[in-house]
Amino acid sequence: MARARRHAPEFPPQATALDTLPTRTRVAYVGDWDRWSRWAQRNHLITLPARPLDVAIYLATFAVKVSSNTLVRWRTSIARVHLAARYADPTRDSSVLNALHDAKAAKRKGQKSPSPLTLDLVYKMVVTMNAGTLQGLRDRSILLMGYFTA
Repeated sequence: MARARRHAPEFPPQATALDTLPTRTRVAYVGDWDRWSRWAQRNHLITLPARPLDVAIYLATFAVKVSSNTLVRWRTSIARVHLAARYADPTRDSSVLNALHDAKAAKRKGQKSPSPLTLDLVYKMVVTMNAGTLQGLRDRSILLMGYFTA
C-alpha cells in the first residue's frame, strides 16, 4: 500500500518577508508553522490570523511532550509569521504567556533537586583519590577547598 505523499511545508503567501531568514532559522520556523497549521486544521481552527486562546491551547497541549525551549520557539515561529503577514501577534496575549509560564513551572516542579553534599560524602570521595600523585593531591585540595569555602 502506497503512503500518502506529504506536502512540503511552507509559510503562507502573506509571509514572504520571512524568505530572507537564515536557512536553519527558516527551516525551523517553516516546520513549526507547519506543525501549528496541521494541528489547527485538525481542530477546525483558523491558522492565520490565529486566536490567542487557540495558540495557548496548542502550546499547553504539547507542554508535557516537548521542552520549554521548543515551546518558546513554536511561539516565536507563530509570532513571526503573523507579523510578517501584517497581523497582530497573538502570542503576546496573556493566555499564551500564562500557558508558557505554566509549562515551564510544571517542568521545574517535576525535576528532582540533587541532594546536598555532606561531609561524609566528601570524606568518601577524598579517600578514593590517590594522595601519592600530583593529580590526586590537586583533586583532594580542590574538593576540600570547594566544600569548606562554599
